[in-house]
Amino acid sequence: MSPDGNELYYTISTPQSTFQTIVSSKKDKNGNWSKPEVVSFGGLFSDLEPALSADGNKLYFASNRPLQGTEPKDFDIWVVERKGAGWSDAKNLGPIINSLSDEFYPSLAKSGNLYFTATYEDGVGREDIFIAPWSKDHFEKPVALDTAINSKGYEFNAFVDPDEQFILFTGYGREGRYGPR
Repeated sequence: MSPDGNELYYTISTPQSTFQTIVSSKKDKNGNWSKPEVVSFGGLFSDLEPALSADGNKLYFASNRPLQGTEPKDFDIWVVERKGAGWSDAKNLGPIINSLSDEFYPSLAKSGNLYFTATYEDGVGREDIFIAPWSKDHFEKPVALDTAINSKGYEFNAFVDPDEQFILFTGYGREGRYGPR
């Protein structure tokens, strides 16, 4: 949701998740939400898990769009920047963030730090949550969060509080987990 609460961005998916796209709805002056529309930069490849920067001027998302050509690739993190009433073309965050593995679920802090899910070889478990610290004008090399968060199982879909005071995430196969028995 945008900082002013007037825009909502989310993913819709086909059955079995064979295709996903990002849609947006906007609130009018009477407080009514518009019908969802596919975002200007989406609809051709699987785009999902949108996350706005704290100022609402950048939108990060995961996509399997190619760097070149027309064949989908693994999922990377991309960004678009607000341009007037619309968005710029999508830009891949590059090799500091993206690898030959999948990167998913970006979440941004006010500091500019980027949290996301990846299956990097230097992770703690099978799928982990990483932080890429923001430094002046670029992201630093991502680092896996410690074992207070990451385990030998799966941790993913993390939302970080904009002030980085807490993190909400999904864990699968964790020791001592709660749920149906």
